[in-house]
Amino acid sequence: MLPFHYDTSISIRFGPGVSRDIGDVIDAMACRRILVVTDPNVRRIEPVARVFETLAVDRETEFFDAVHPNPTARLIEQGAEVARVFDPDVIVGVGGGSALDCAKGINFLLTNGGRIEDYQGFGKASAPMLLAVGIPTTAGTGSEAQSYALISKSDTHEKMACGDRKARFELVLLDPELIATTPSEVRASTGLDAIAHALESYVTRTRNRISRMLSREAWHLLNGAFERYHADPSDVGAAGEMLVGAHLAGAAIEASMLGAAHACANPLTARFDIAHGAAVALMLPHVMAHNARNDPSLYEGLRVPADAIEERVVALRSLAGLPERLEACGVGQKDLSVLANEAHAQWTGAHNPFVLSVEEYETLYAVAL
Repeated sequence: MLPFHYDTSISIRFGPGVSRDIGDVIDAMACRRILVVTDPNVRRIEPVARVFETLAVDRETEFFDAVHPNPTARLIEQGAEVARVFDPDVIVGVGGGSALDCAKGINFLLTNGGRIEDYQGFGKASAPMLLAVGIPTTAGTGSEAQSYALISKSDTHEKMACGDRKARFELVLLDPELIATTPSEVRASTGLDAIAHALESYVTRTRNRISRMLSREAWHLLNGAFERYHADPSDVGAAGEMLVGAHLAGAAIEASMLGAAHACANPLTARFDIAHGAAVALMLPHVMAHNARNDPSLYEGLRVPADAIEERVVALRSLAGLPERLEACGVGQKDLSVLANEAHAQWTGAHNPFVLSVEEYETLYAVAL
């Protein structure tokens, strides 16, 4: 058994309607000035709007609601400027992974100054950071379980992982009622992303007993609930299983990182504007097949043969209506070499159980074309 370090410092509250306790939560933190980081679509969702109304009672609130998918360094700077003017004593991130990552990114700049590029890597924040609360409204990224914010460079859209233990949310509220109105295309993309997190973190080079326990439970929850939740997001039981499964998968990433499917996906999102979860779902079966060829025992602990898991991912991807070939997303043969070089440079690929060469990445893209 390899040595490992796992820190369980995030407080989690789960249950239908738990987000309605947000006022008591903020009061218990002795905070009165609240910066809410979200996006305009989430702000209009009825159950989320009720959360915001609760926050505003006898407290000062300011909104930064300009968040968009794949937040950039420029967006973080805009949010940090709003935060400096308002001077909050707590940050509440509400939304999908982009909003939660943006909340963390703003926290970096507000408390430690500089540019978000200064925090690429881990542990580069020297000063304390503000208390923060994370409230996910999608069952997907698991960002609420992690120390990292994924922020894109404004010019190249290359993703930067900016991490620090101090950037973690003090408290996370997992409320199935908040994901009951998630649009179909978002349920599809984020749900497959969460499944990829579970499967990739299960086999990374840095996997350990804790991460595998989290990955395994995440996979079983997500695999069992995806079809029910996709068919009926108001099914609170299925929504709850998806939400907890996505959170556990995010915690598994924190403990063991990700692999080559995410390395392949990031250049696809940056160059072809393919939704992150859709790009990951497109590449995941091919990466799993590559890994299993090199070590057939990698996925044994999931109690299902690797090829059966690959087939299951393909089936769920098809059910969700996500792209199944790269050419359907505008990718051509001429693009594969550039994509392969960019995938090879991604930090997640270093954690794949078998580190791929540029040529192997190009082969993966070619198979997926």
